[in-house]
Amino acid sequence: MKSKGKVRWVILGVLILCAAVVVLRGLNRPRYTAEVHLEVLSDPNDRTSGPGARGMLPKDLEYLDRLSVATWISSRRTYRMLLERPEIRATAWLAAQGSDSALEDLSRWCRATPHRYESRITISMQAKQAEDAELIANTLAAITVEALVQHAQETDPAEETGLPRVM
Repeated sequence: MKSKGKVRWVILGVLILCAAVVVLRGLNRPRYTAEVHLEVLSDPNDRTSGPGARGMLPKDLEYLDRLSVATWISSRRTYRMLLERPEIRATAWLAAQGSDSALEDLSRWCRATPHRYESRITISMQAKQAEDAELIANTLAAITVEALVQHAQETDPAEETGLPRVM
């Protein structure tokens, strides 16, 4: 009889602990998501020859362009560039995070997703305040466009760099 009582208390304790974990995780979870869609147009003349063009369909090559841009967006280097912007430094999101955990938080709540069958990349950011999520996603998109334009202006068309050229 005594062991049944102990089992009930253990089960009750486990249930209370699980409920507390669910409640605490819900308090830390962001509530707003902002999305920005970037159109990435590949230069069709850029992929007519070379080692990467053999055996791949043009759609696959275009997807690889979008994938390389999305990977660049999700890199720590790009996140550091984002955190250096004055408009991001002024957000309540960064004040609450502190600069130490901001990179980890961006890695967790910010996503750049290339679409397989469409010529776009979706940048999404989740934050507790809608304005912060929107500002971070838009600023990340602006950084990406600036970098792509700068790359297109500096790159010799005959040079193979692996990054897509902007049309």
